[in-house]
Amino acid sequence: MTSLSYNPQDEDSDVEGRSFDQQLSDAGFGEGVSLSAVCDITIGDDEKQITNSDSILVDRYVSYQILSTVKVEGVRGNAGSTYEVFRRYKEFEILRNHLVATHPAVIVPPLPEKVVNVTWKNGTPELDKFNEKLVDQRKVAFQVFLKRIGSHVVMSAHPVFHDFLSKSTEFREMMAGSEVKSESFFKQLGAQVGIKKPDRRFVEIKQYAEFLENAVKNVMTATRQLLLKRATCYGLHRQLGNVFCEWSAFEPEMGDCLQKVGHYFDSVAELVDDSAADEERLLFVPLKEYQLYPLSLRSVAKKGEMLQYQCEQSEEMLAAKVKVKDNFARNPSGWSLANLSAKLFRTGQSNEERLKAYEDEVQQADQNMQQSQEELTSFVDTAVKETELFHGQKKKDFRKMFLAFARLQLELSNQSLSKWENIRDTLQTM
Repeated sequence: MTSLSYNPQDEDSDVEGRSFDQQLSDAGFGEGVSLSAVCDITIGDDEKQITNSDSILVDRYVSYQILSTVKVEGVRGNAGSTYEVFRRYKEFEILRNHLVATHPAVIVPPLPEKVVNVTWKNGTPELDKFNEKLVDQRKVAFQVFLKRIGSHVVMSAHPVFHDFLSKSTEFREMMAGSEVKSESFFKQLGAQVGIKKPDRRFVEIKQYAEFLENAVKNVMTATRQLLLKRATCYGLHRQLGNVFCEWSAFEPEMGDCLQKVGHYFDSVAELVDDSAADEERLLFVPLKEYQLYPLSLRSVAKKGEMLQYQCEQSEEMLAAKVKVKDNFARNPSGWSLANLSAKLFRTGQSNEERLKAYEDEVQQADQNMQQSQEELTSFVDTAVKETELFHGQKKKDFRKMFLAFARLQLELSNQSLSKWENIRDTLQTM
């Protein structure tokens, strides 16, 4: 394996300093092409790490292998080349936070829930992050996370994402400066703003986020209860199988038949055990992702509200500047706050010079307002498109997961029916 360093400012890089878009253009691709079209990104093995130190705390974490295979010659390297890096959860988190901060109008996919990173030397965590089931589930979740970013035209072209996939050095050290910017962005999102006229589109995004969160939670809760009751029911088949097997020892004439029936009952109970892992993979892992998506939706809505608030503030500032200028223009010598300010801070200036200064302030305030309005308009356009893409993706994903779950239940039912038919046929020979 080799490590490819991608940096659009590095003229000596393997891609000769060309940006990702330029590489795509040189390879004959048009606009709207994502990284996934030219590179396969997969999660491979995992490495469990324990940081030894004199401290009473131990840092336990898992690093996940990321393999990127180039499919198109000249785009991120030579065709067929595979690049390997190992990343831990914190580095995935840094990548996501950076994408959220740099693309606030984009609905960035969520990461799986975090597990406590540090445990006591003389104790054990409630959920061991080295647990194989947890590690396997995270592999699936990280694979989906990278696939979603890699298939997004804007996010997949970000240099930081390319560095995440290709640079073997520790990603946290590379991104030390950007972490501060991300923290500042998220502090802004946490601030409360008072908007006079909330944008209906942002309100609807927040309302839908709450609905989606509750809907997915209720589906998961109801389905788990259903599967738990089914598992209890099928578990009773195992108990029934034991009864028939024990009974067969005391019935010489019916013994063979009763023992076969007992074994069939055992096999019915085993069906649930075999399907549990598939149900987790096909339904609950995808649902967990969508249970976390509302956080991404709220982040977009919150940023939009912040921009709308800044726009309203700039409009109020412009109106105040215009009022001060007009009052001074009407009565330069009369009593007003503007005239008092001019006498205190604009000494040595004529009335014409003072008026010109107020006009310049109005012009600057007007420019600020137009800039705020343009930024808000651009954000809204992008957020609307991203929301539409999200709903299209969500529809495909839910259709896929529910159909897969339905097929699994049908297969389980057919297998159960087959077992019962065997029981019936055996009993008929008694």
